[in-house]
Amino acid sequence: MTEFNSNFLQAAKQIKALSAEELVNRTYQNSQAVRFRVAGDGSNKKSGQLTVDQKGTQALLHNFRTNESIRTKISLSSENHERAPSIDKASFRRLLKKLWKESRSCDTHPYLTTKRLSATKVFGIKLIEGTKFNSLYKSVYGKELYYQDGNFLLVPLQNIKGQLVGLQHIDSGCKKLFLKGLKLNACFWLSQKLEDEWDAIGIAEGMATAASVAYVHKIPVFAAMSCHKLVAVAKVVRNKYPKAKIVILSDKGNGEKQAKEAAEAIGAGLAVPKFTSELIKKFKKVTGSNEKPTDFNDLYIAMGVLK
Repeated sequence: MTEFNSNFLQAAKQIKALSAEELVNRTYQNSQAVRFRVAGDGSNKKSGQLTVDQKGTQALLHNFRTNESIRTKISLSSENHERAPSIDKASFRRLLKKLWKESRSCDTHPYLTTKRLSATKVFGIKLIEGTKFNSLYKSVYGKELYYQDGNFLLVPLQNIKGQLVGLQHIDSGCKKLFLKGLKLNACFWLSQKLEDEWDAIGIAEGMATAASVAYVHKIPVFAAMSCHKLVAVAKVVRNKYPKAKIVILSDKGNGEKQAKEAAEAIGAGLAVPKFTSELIKKFKKVTGSNEKPTDFNDLYIAMGVLK
């Protein structure tokens, strides 16, 4: 093992990561903030967070269950260290264009199966093989990401002008990633093509929630891709659709504060899913998970609307 692996593996185990070896690998591949499972987490819960600094010299691991943090130095031997390529806007746009062009239409993906969403219910998504992702990344930056075989689900992110500005990619293990260099700001996934006028609009945090609400209620729904971007997305949507009735679709618990702030910022309605004890039982039975449901996708799964 390299010095990097040895130091980091010890810190990962100390923070109670459930799969310390896998986390070492992922850190080396992505050099970005990632969530991971720690002791006490169920299959759908990730209470650990890893953040690598901009220089790639230190990593901070935090366990939200125990509120414990560990900072560890990253020291790679010269033969193993591969400095992450600098991300300039032109290269980022070139990679984005290549990925989108070389990807194919989506028929199915493990993430969609987990969320009980068929590909026909999710607008604009595509698939790309991990090996192809690697080769395209290398063609732009000269370095590979070392993604394994398997399909990545590509979720297109656009601005309010309808221009493709980024991608979320989800691997076969349902890990959500963003292209390095992407600035989320006010970009979003949208459940259908942009139109000049809409009477009713929803704004959610994640793509699965947005797609679920759009399918059930037949309205356009924006996904901000992060609860911390809800306010920014809400403002650009309100600016484009000043007369529309807008509802912020909050997750229950984490992100609820940000959803409320977004609703207040633009004078929108706020909807938070309500889970009775019976619905919680149904959700756990259907999904086989011990985690409590938190969003509208979970709600519709529990209700049997999404199967």
